[in-house]
Amino acid sequence: MPEDTKNTQNTLRNSPGENGTSEELMKPLETIKEAMDRSSVRRSLENNVLDMSTWELMKFIEHENGQNKVIRKLLHVLLGDDPDIGDVDIVDRNNVAQLETLENSIFLLQEVLSYSDETIHLLNESRSKLALAIEQRSQLKTRLLKVYKGESEDESGLRNK
Repeated sequence: MPEDTKNTQNTLRNSPGENGTSEELMKPLETIKEAMDRSSVRRSLENNVLDMSTWELMKFIEHENGQNKVIRKLLHVLLGDDPDIGDVDIVDRNNVAQLETLENSIFLLQEVLSYSDETIHLLNESRSKLALAIEQRSQLKTRLLKVYKGESEDESGLRNK
C-alpha cells in the first residue's frame, strides 16, 4: 500500500469528529437515543437535498415538455397536419431533392421527439423515486422522534414495522 494512502487512513482513523474520533462515528448504533443524539444522523434527517433535487427535476421536465411542444408543432406544420395553418406548400412537390430533404427532416424530428419522450419518462421516474425516498425519510424521522421522545415504549419499534 502506498505511503500516502496509509497516512490518509491513519488520519481518518485518528481525526476527531463532532462526536469524537472517526472510529466512534463509525461505531454501530445500538439504540435510537444514540442515533438521535448523533448530529450526523439528525442532519441527514433534516437535509433537503432530495427536495431540491426533486424541484430541479421538475424544472427539467417542464423545460423538456416545452421543447417537445415546439418540435411537435413544427412536425405538424411540415406534415401539413396543423389545423391552425392548414396545408402549406413548404417545398416544391416536383423537386425530388426538396422532397427528400423534407422527408429526412420529418424523420429526424420524429427521432428527436422519441428521445425527448424517453427523457421525459426517465425524468418522471427519477422524480417519483425521489418523492418516495422523501416520504420514507419523513416516516422514518417521525418514528424515530416518537421513540426518542418516549411516545413508544418499544425502542426497537423500527424493526417491528
